[in-house]
Amino acid sequence: MATLKQAVSNEKILKFKAKIDVGELENRCVYVSQEAHKWCFSSKQLGEKTPNPSAWKDVNAVLSEFVEGQNLLLGSEIRRLLLLPEIKRLRHVKDDIWEIKTKPPDAVRIFGWFYKQNIFIVSHCEYRKNLKSFKAYQPHIKKVIDFSDELGFFRERHFKWSKNEKEYFKIN
Repeated sequence: MATLKQAVSNEKILKFKAKIDVGELENRCVYVSQEAHKWCFSSKQLGEKTPNPSAWKDVNAVLSEFVEGQNLLLGSEIRRLLLLPEIKRLRHVKDDIWEIKTKPPDAVRIFGWFYKQNIFIVSHCEYRKNLKSFKAYQPHIKKVIDFSDELGFFRERHFKWSKNEKEYFKIN
């Protein structure tokens, strides 16, 4: 079984550098695959060719929020005041595969798994508009599994979760 350090030294994954305020500490780590890095940060996939040129900023922002230790709710204070349900930005998909969601318009889904409790590895990303049904998620689930197998990582469950619990997505 490979280690995280080996995967980074082989450049199969890259550490995400969060934009954190002065005085803030990283509570979590995010590593991204070469494919996800290219798709999100260095290609024209996000940005110039999308209707919303700030989509890449949303990906960067949500990953930075995760690293800071935020619990990934979208507008939770406003939604609570308006008595609206909270929107979970971290969602369990299947078989210990998770997605992190950015906000609309041009929402992006960031697929990956937890290597350890506070270490998330991003396999790849996709626009929400291309994921209209659960069937559309199947190739993405397989892609995450294939990538973790390629790295030699075992996807473990590092915490218990329940769909009935409001806070199941908190990783702390």
